[in-house]
Amino acid sequence: MKTMAKLCLLLALFAVSLHAEKAGPIAPIDSGYGADGEHKMIRASFNNPVDTNYKVYVFRPKGLKNRPTIFFAHGFGAIEPKYYMSLIGHIVSRGYVVVYPSYPALTTGGDRYDIIFAGFEEAAQRFSKRIDTTRVGFMGHSYGGGATPAMAYRGIVENGWGANGAFLFPMAPWYSFDITNAELQSFPSGVLMIMQVYDEDGTCDQRMAIDIFNSISIPDKNKDYFILYSDSSAAHDYVLAADHLAPCASADPLQPLFIEDGLDYYGIWRPLDALCAYAWEGKKTARKYALGNGRALQRYMGKWPAPDGSRVKRKWVGDNPQPTQEQSYYSWRWDSFLNPRN
Repeated sequence: MKTMAKLCLLLALFAVSLHAEKAGPIAPIDSGYGADGEHKMIRASFNNPVDTNYKVYVFRPKGLKNRPTIFFAHGFGAIEPKYYMSLIGHIVSRGYVVVYPSYPALTTGGDRYDIIFAGFEEAAQRFSKRIDTTRVGFMGHSYGGGATPAMAYRGIVENGWGANGAFLFPMAPWYSFDITNAELQSFPSGVLMIMQVYDEDGTCDQRMAIDIFNSISIPDKNKDYFILYSDSSAAHDYVLAADHLAPCASADPLQPLFIEDGLDYYGIWRPLDALCAYAWEGKKTARKYALGNGRALQRYMGKWPAPDGSRVKRKWVGDNPQPTQEQSYYSWRWDSFLNPRN
């Protein structure tokens, strides 16, 4: 029995050390925006009222009520939140709620949108003492990134959520359904947005992101477009891959499906934290990190540790985005007949 216990312990330690090695040489941010907070996470789930075959997951900080909330639309096929647990855990550690409705793969775009938003609304009702719908963020990746404008329109414009702070944070968006130019022009002027794409993402054409960024009524001073770039260190034999799966990471060493690294800490978590602080708390210093329109501190992506010591390739940030690749580079092109906004 003791021998088996020791073996299990050794295997667990090996898994942790393997995760630490794969997580890359760039250490997590230890303070300020991008650093984990102090709050522990409580997880709950319930069946979606529109399609009871799919769960709605609610992640909240233990012991806190009336918290700002991020309504998250996952990428296609990521029915279980494990693919984004590093990001979700980070958000909750900062004292915010995350609502994550799963949706089916085999149905039409509009049907999926109804399922996603029904999950958002049901969570807001069930957890009305925990979720503050006057302070909201709408975030999504891939298919969910394309859905983010329509989800935000339903929540902010139609339901009146976000009166005390609201933002959008689409990541590598796929095609956007159920949103017209007139609707994109009807967002309140105080809504904020970070649009984020990844240079080596060969899946979703950046022109989808550029279209939404240019068409939405949010003024330039309240929105920024981010391009994250891949980088590598020969000294550490490690690649930071700014590809389509950049936002996906699992902090569980026993499930290293996707590994959190410097792209997560500096590319996603830091600007997201700052956007939350500025949108919901009015912290003006946070604006420099979230909506700095290309300030050096906003573009900073950390450093490779010794013996390398060089800076990681900085992100591009601005208000006049251009695609970094030809359409032929992408699996899902802007000019496809499937694109409802083409």
